[in-house]
Order: sequence, then C-alpha cells, then structure tokens
Amino acid sequence: AQEEQARALKEAEAKQQAKIQVDEVTAKLRALQLTPPPALPVYLPNEPTTHTITVSEKVKRILTLINARGYYAVIVGGEVRDKLLGLTPHDSDLLTNCPANELREILGHDYRLSINPFNPNKFDIQDENIDILCSSLPLEEELASRDLCVNTFIADRDGKVYDLLKYIHFLRYKELMLIQSKISPDERFQKDPSLMMRLIRLYSHLKKAIPDLSIPRHYVQYLRKTASFLTCQPFGVYLKNVELLFNQGLARDNFNALNFCGMTHHLFPAAAQKCLTCDMRPFILFLHEKLTNIDLLDEQTRKSQHSSYHFLALLLLPEVINQMVLNLTPTHVDAITQTSNFFCNNYLGKFDEPTQTYLGMTEGEKSCFNMNMKIILKSYYEEYLSNYPRYCQIIYQQSMQQDVLAPEGEMAAAASPVTPAYHQTRQRGAQGRRTPKSDSEVAQQEHKCAGTKAAKK
Repeated sequence: AQEEQARALKEAEAKQQAKIQVDEVTAKLRALQLTPPPALPVYLPNEPTTHTITVSEKVKRILTLINARGYYAVIVGGEVRDKLLGLTPHDSDLLTNCPANELREILGHDYRLSINPFNPNKFDIQDENIDILCSSLPLEEELASRDLCVNTFIADRDGKVYDLLKYIHFLRYKELMLIQSKISPDERFQKDPSLMMRLIRLYSHLKKAIPDLSIPRHYVQYLRKTASFLTCQPFGVYLKNVELLFNQGLARDNFNALNFCGMTHHLFPAAAQKCLTCDMRPFILFLHEKLTNIDLLDEQTRKSQHSSYHFLALLLLPEVINQMVLNLTPTHVDAITQTSNFFCNNYLGKFDEPTQTYLGMTEGEKSCFNMNMKIILKSYYEEYLSNYPRYCQIIYQQSMQQDVLAPEGEMAAAASPVTPAYHQTRQRGAQGRRTPKSDSEVAQQEHKCAGTKAAKK
C-alpha cells in the first residue's frame, strides 16, 4: 500500500510538471503566433496614397489582433507624420472603433493596459509607448476633429498611408496649419488651451513656422491674445503638457518659441516675469545652461531625473530671487514657500484630489505641488548662488565685446510678450543713442534732411 501510494504521488508530480511545461510552451507559442490578417474594412479607401511607412512588429501585432475581431485599427497622428517627414517619433498612437470593454478582452491577456486618467476611452500600453483610442465616431469625423492638418494621416498594419481628408500637401508647407473650422483660432485656443502647447511643441519638433502677421492665418496674434488661458487647464493636464514641452529633448527650443509667441509669463500664475526689479541676466544664463544640459541627456536618463515639477521650479525661480534681492522675506525658505503658495492660490484650473505623485506618495495636488517645490526650488536656488560669480564674469566679458548682443535683450525678451526682433531693434536703437554723433555726421544728416525737404517741396 505504501509503495502504491508513493507511486501515485510520483505520477501526480510528473503530470503536474508536464502540465507546467505544456503551459509554458503554449504561452510562448501564443506570444509568437499572429492571427491571419482579415480584409480591411470597406470604409477605408480602397487605394491608399503612394506613401508608405515602416511599422514595428509590436504595433503590427496589436493592429492584427484588433482587425481579427472585425474592427478597424490604424496608426494615426504623430507617428505617421514624423515618418513621412523622416523624423523619429516619440510614441505610437492607434485609433480603432473597437469598444473599450472588448479591447481589454482582446489585449488584456498579452499586454498591461492602463486607462488614461483624462480619457476613459484611451488606453496606455505600459512600457511600450503605445496609446490606443477607442472612438465611436466615423473615421472621417474623428480625423476632422483633430487639431492640425499634418496630424490627420493614418496607416494600416502594412504601412500603407491613407489621406481621407486630402491634407497630404500640407507636409510641404513651411507653416503649421490648423484644420479649417467654423470656430476662430482664438476661440479654439480658449476652449482647448492644450492646443497652444501642442503648436509650440510642433514648432520646434517639425522646424516649421507658426504663421505670423504676414500670413492670413496669423496664429501668433491669437496665441498672445489667449495665452492667459494656459493656467485654466485641469492641473493634471497642465503638468503633462509642461513635461511634454520641456522633457522631450527640445526644452531650450520650446522656451524660445514660448518667448517668441509672448506666452512665457502666462505659463504660470506667478508675479515673476511681471514685476521683476532686480537684474535677471545671471538667471537667464542659468536657465539656458540648465535647459541645454537637460536636452543633452539621453531619453531614459532625462525622464528618470526630471519631471514637470523641475521645469516649473526653473520658471518660478526668478520670483524667489527677486524676493531675496529686495529683502521681502527673511530667508530663501520663506521666499520659496510664498512663491509656491501664490501659485496654488492663483491657479485657475481644477486641482483633483487625491492623486498619485511621481514620488509615489498619495496626496492632494496642492500639497504635492508645495512639497515638491520646496525641495526642487531650494536645490536650484543653491545651485544658482554657487554659480552666480561665474555668470557675472560671463556678463562682463560679453559687455566688453561689441559684436555680441548684451544679455539684457534676452532678459527683456524672456519677461515680455513682444517678439525678440522687437527687443533687438530697441537694443540697437539704444546702442545708437548712447554713442554721440560727430560734427561731420550731424552736418551730413542736416544736409540730407534739407535735400529731402526740397525734393518734397
């Protein structure tokens, strides 16, 4: 009886081990197996454009799994646009008419899906930089609801590009163009302040111009007019947009674009940039140096070491410096606390509570913001003070070089909504006024004016 019992136990263990091995082999085969691709849905154009893009195997497999259930699934937006222009995309955006519940059933076994906190019909595939939007709108209507003409192209799993709205020619344009709408650009910017930040990002990423007053669709004028709505976004959306602006390797370019469009001092509701009375030239050097060093980091290091709070702290640092120079607060800790509280009390958007911070602590967004600002602003302020003598030496050397524009033009441009060209014009005019004219130059000028008056008469 004991021998039979031992034999039965051995057989049970062998069966269990065999089952585990079979399950492992089955899981590996399932991960490698691709469902045979079905025919594309009939409402996609039968003939794509002549353009094609390369599709990664991960994205191709996801599209194939969704297509196998009878739903369309396409690549949309930035990845198609960037690959058509020969640029490297940051992520992949997918669009499908598959319901959200069924999408979780299709992909939930093989992928880690997380619901986007700002859109319950949008899913993020963790560790893959892939977003999937489930839309119930017709495909043409969904594409028409997007922001820019260059973001309306789609591609199937084979890499064939479709242009349903006939905007492919806008890829050759030197300017960024919004999709034509009955709503004026300023109303669109007020309704969706994130659109202003996306324009700035694409301005730097695509190296295309934002139409100015010389072009009928002068968006810069509307950006300056509606920039105050930037702080009306929900705080979570605001933080995400700030991170996308400054943590994609183009932080300095995006800052210059914000400055050009007169949006810098509207990016946060602080007194900094509005009533600064101390010399900000050392800070401008510090800011440019920090942004340049951040841009030089590789993507993984940059995102692991810097969050949206770090960039907000950089932009709020002038207010701390101003308070300390004017002796408005006894210590820099008090100045940091006052600056942080001012931001929270004057931010016009909604603060959601509770939320998960990047430090892994669950707190309300206001308390989370104050906690992070105290840590980061203190670090930046101490770093700024340690480098202050070096910045003063650089400013002195620049002032001794006649062919180098003095930093005050940069300082004024960073704190004012007018364009850098305007500051350079004022700078040149001021330099001209500081140099007195000689007697011969005055005589030549009077002779020229007399000749002009005689000609007019």
